[in-house]
Amino acid sequence: MKSSRRAFTLIELLVVIAIIAMLISILLPSLKQARETARAVLSMANLKQQGTALFGYQETNKGYWPGDHYEGPKGSWISWVPRIREFLGGGDKAAEVFYCPSTPRDFKWVYRAGTTDMPPGCLDLGYTDLREDGFLYPPFASVKRYFGYGYNGGGANWQIGGSANEQPLGLGQHVKTRAGAVPPRWLWEAKNSDIIFPNRMVAIGDSTADGTWDSSLYPEDPPTTLTGLPLNFLGARHAGKANVLQADFSVRVRNPRDLMITEPGITTDQKRARIEEWNKQGKAFNVSAGY
Repeated sequence: MKSSRRAFTLIELLVVIAIIAMLISILLPSLKQARETARAVLSMANLKQQGTALFGYQETNKGYWPGDHYEGPKGSWISWVPRIREFLGGGDKAAEVFYCPSTPRDFKWVYRAGTTDMPPGCLDLGYTDLREDGFLYPPFASVKRYFGYGYNGGGANWQIGGSANEQPLGLGQHVKTRAGAVPPRWLWEAKNSDIIFPNRMVAIGDSTADGTWDSSLYPEDPPTTLTGLPLNFLGARHAGKANVLQADFSVRVRNPRDLMITEPGITTDQKRARIEEWNKQGKAFNVSAGY
């Protein structure tokens, strides 16, 4: 008795393989999009935790925000990350909160410290006599410092014609707290009472993560030919958008292009509205002159 079973012909096998390949090609983009959505959600959670840490820092330090970076006898170093690190649990736990999962794993912050020789009078508002320097990307450690999130220290208007403005309008730019002679009030860190519209003001956001002052946001830099966005600016790495922590500690998804103030072709009113979102006073100054 002959068996009724028969094997697949070569043509049938090729058809099955083609169908499987087609299904994979259809499903892969969806899976990739799902993974990126998960990363974006985790990045938002990181910013929310940073907001909670900022609130704890302010409660401990008289309502002040941590400044962007400190100018001292051994150069400049980042201040906002070390000053809120302890409110995130410190160590590896803090490092995870400062790591955006949509960036390469080598961008993860690592705690490294050296002495700063800061004058004793500087050691207030959360400062310690340690220089924390962990934004290093191993292959380019001598020239690049990669980091996933940037801080709005100077705001808009702080830099005019390549030199520092006397009234930086962000959350504290070149912080010189109590170093030598007491500096003018506008060089100190911002205080909660200085911020007029915290729900509109950018505090921290996804950085461009290109290794050039990633830990700071500079909205006045000109757009680059590579991305069309300013060099030290919000990074459009979550489906063309950036996650942003506002100064009221809410987290929003923003289009970085909607916050550019150097974009060619925008009107004076558009420029003024965008500047207002970077400044603690909630207003722009001489917009027609470019600041």
